[in-house]
Amino acid sequence: MHRPAIRAPNTEQVALLIATAEDPEFGLFLRLAAVTGARRGELCALPSLTPLPR
Repeated sequence: MHRPAIRAPNTEQVALLIATAEDPEFGLFLRLAAVTGARRGELCALPSLTPLPR
């Protein structure tokens, strides 16, 4: 099975993505992902910064 090559964004693309995030918490999430290099599953397992409605 052929998988397409994964291309990581360059520094300028990551900075633009973080800068244009409309939600500050999403911007923080993106920054955390970029700085730590955490995997998708690790990032999704983090507790939410916003309490969920009951």
